[in-house]
Amino acid sequence: MILCLDVGNTRIKLALVEEGRVIAGETVTTPGKRRDADLELAIRRVSSAVLALDGVVFSSVVPEAAPGVAESITIATGMRPSAVTHRSVFPFELEVPEPERVGVDRLCAAAGAVPGKRRNAIIVDAGTAVTVDVVRDGQFLGGLILPGPAIALAALATTSQLPLVTDRLIDAAPDRFDSTEPSMILGALASVTGGIREAVRYLESRVGTVSHRVLTGGLSERLLPQLSSGWQHAPDLTLVGLGRIARLNGIPRPPEGEEP
Repeated sequence: MILCLDVGNTRIKLALVEEGRVIAGETVTTPGKRRDADLELAIRRVSSAVLALDGVVFSSVVPEAAPGVAESITIATGMRPSAVTHRSVFPFELEVPEPERVGVDRLCAAAGAVPGKRRNAIIVDAGTAVTVDVVRDGQFLGGLILPGPAIALAALATTSQLPLVTDRLIDAAPDRFDSTEPSMILGALASVTGGIREAVRYLESRVGTVSHRVLTGGLSERLLPQLSSGWQHAPDLTLVGLGRIARLNGIPRPPEGEEP
C-alpha cells in the first residue's frame, strides 16, 4: 500500500492507494514552508489503516511547500517520500516542448486516466483553474487551461456594478436567474462547461476522436450533470495516478536511515 499526497494551492489530499483503489483518505490545508503538525496527524491517521506502508509519494504545485511536506512525511512515517517531477517515469511519453512547465497535477491525473493498456484519454481537472488535457497513442500532448468559476466571478467583481461572489456560493446550485448573484454563478458555470466542450472539440480536431473522457477535481461533481453523457467521474484520479507513477518509478523505497 502506497501513501499518496496531492499538494494543491489550498489543500492537500492524501490517501492510501493500491492497484487503483483509494482508501482512508483525508484533506488538510496546504501548509507554508515548514513542517506542519496537522498534516503529520493526518498522515498518521491515514497510515494507521495498514500495518506497514510500501512507500510514500507526493506531487506539489506549490514549490515552497514541498520541503515542509517532505519533512512532515518523514517525521510521521519514518520513510523518505518520493516527489513526482517531469523527470519521473509516466505511463506515457511527454510530447510537449517544455515538460518542466507542465503542472505535475496534470501529469498525475493523466496517469490515472490511462490504466493498463489504455493509450488514449481526455482528462478534465476542474478546480480553481480547469485543465483539459489529451493523451493520444501513449503520448501526453498537453491541452488547454481555462479559468474556473471562482476566477470568472472574481473577474466580474472588478467592474463597478457587480458584487464579489464567494466560492462557497458556487455549490448553492441556484435555479433562478432573475437576480444578480445567481445570474453570475450560473454564468460562470455555463462558461466553464461550454469551455470544456469547446476545448474537447478543438483537441479532437487536432489529434482525432478520443472516446475515453474523464472528469476530476473539486468542481467535477457540480459540472458533471451539465456535460454530455459518456464522461467518467473519477474524483480521486490524481491520487490513483500518483500510485501508478510510484510503482513505475520503483517505489517502495527503503525506510529512512537504510541504504537503498
